[in-house]
Amino acid sequence: MSGYRKQALQPPRKLTDHIYNNEYGRNGQGKHQIYGYIKCKLAHTDNASVIIPDQVFFNWGGGMKWIQPFNFMPCVLAKHEELVMCDVYFDISCGYVAKAHFCNSDFVRDFDDGSQLFKCILLVPEDVGDHAIGDAKLEDGYGIRVQLFHHTKPETAQLINDSKTLLGSKLNVQGNKEIAHSDHVYFTPLHELKVNNDLEKVAMSNEAKIKLIRDGFDPPYILLPGWEETYKDDMLVMEVYREDLSNRTAALNFWVPVEFLAPQHVIKHAPTNDPVYYEISTPFIHRVRVKKGSTLTIEAEGSVFGSDVLFHKHAIIGDGRKLEGLLAPFDEENTEQKFEVQQAEAQSTILDYWFDHANEENNGAGNCRVIGNST
Repeated sequence: MSGYRKQALQPPRKLTDHIYNNEYGRNGQGKHQIYGYIKCKLAHTDNASVIIPDQVFFNWGGGMKWIQPFNFMPCVLAKHEELVMCDVYFDISCGYVAKAHFCNSDFVRDFDDGSQLFKCILLVPEDVGDHAIGDAKLEDGYGIRVQLFHHTKPETAQLINDSKTLLGSKLNVQGNKEIAHSDHVYFTPLHELKVNNDLEKVAMSNEAKIKLIRDGFDPPYILLPGWEETYKDDMLVMEVYREDLSNRTAALNFWVPVEFLAPQHVIKHAPTNDPVYYEISTPFIHRVRVKKGSTLTIEAEGSVFGSDVLFHKHAIIGDGRKLEGLLAPFDEENTEQKFEVQQAEAQSTILDYWFDHANEENNGAGNCRVIGNST
């Protein structure tokens, strides 16, 4: 991924704030080769398709770790006879870029959320374990669980521990509207929420707002009084859930099946004179969709189970050139910027599906660069 990418506008931080590196790609691509797994899904509209990397897993230091891609490039596909190869480049922490290489022959299993698991070769920095977002564990049948946290008040944490259940929230990611037909149980890989900067990463704020900027606009370093009106067509001041850190002092950790996790919504960026790339809009928010009024069950060692889990059929891919595109991932029920999550056909993979159905109606191929096809 060429150059480095600036994310949402970041105000000056206090000395007590946690530091998040929001300039991706600065340190270039890692060259250290390891083996791991990639979970990904195919999503499309009638004129575009994209392979979304959900999570990446690898063994490190005697255990399994996982990485949440922050940004990713359009995949590169190549086909030779029956072999389909795929390269995905994605940003990880501390300004590094990683690469996953996998083939249709590396297919491991399907998941109920429409994603698939592949073995892969990873090119990463040598200290990639330090860049993992958390711990994971491999189960029988290549099921994978990731460790996630739920932050709440101590008294609420006690109720959760006593009841062995997690009740879904009615609110959307933005935290200001109720979702009509389902609830979501919210988690984060962040093990603590100590400062407002942490709250912003989970779409909350003690100021009840977060600032985002559209592609093609470079805001001034200092915003003068009245900037909201001056830059109203270039900067989105998004209302979010107002929260105080005092309400999030208790942290509970859980092991959540990866197929339970709702799709990470995406913003497509098209910066001037740079390649198109995709941003995971809320990489520190993970949700499990459940039926209205239902719960997840907590069993031994914090393992989460649920019989009322619902799977999203769409992923949001907002247009980063427009304010409504920046808002789309946060206000998911009020946007048309939806991509269908494709369920792969029986005995097939999403890589095969891409070539078998390329350029068909409702199977757009606009976001993949095919570099070879000798069939």
